[in-house]
Amino acid sequence: MGEFIGSNWFQKNNEFDLVRLSQMFAEYDENAWEEPGGDLIQYSTEDRLFQLLIEHRTNLGFLLNYLEKIPRLNTLQSLYSLQDRTLLADFDELDEIRYPVGCFLTPQLAFAGIEDFVKNPLKPSERVAWIDGNEINWPEL
Repeated sequence: MGEFIGSNWFQKNNEFDLVRLSQMFAEYDENAWEEPGGDLIQYSTEDRLFQLLIEHRTNLGFLLNYLEKIPRLNTLQSLYSLQDRTLLADFDELDEIRYPVGCFLTPQLAFAGIEDFVKNPLKPSERVAWIDGNEINWPEL
């Protein structure tokens, strides 16, 4: 059995308020989001750490980064949401962090990925297309 840890946006009394979250994403107004940025939802088991990084950009939408870490084996699986493969070579940068433009999702699709993670963090959402981070041609910083 595991437990959720951390998350500034989405926890209410140490539980995720999926109803509130659903409304936030269904009634998405890019001007209501004060600034670009994101959140990190984590789920820990005895031997693994699962994370869902959520990044928001006003003109692009939401990027999801699903991570599975196995510390004792020093392994990491990093998957990025995929909306448009043709835009993987274009990058958006904020505070020296770059993300492929083709990885940003609509609010509704991003919510589906978040909802699925909250319900079952042990696997990436099947409602979101994913690309392995190793398949992305990352630019030099």
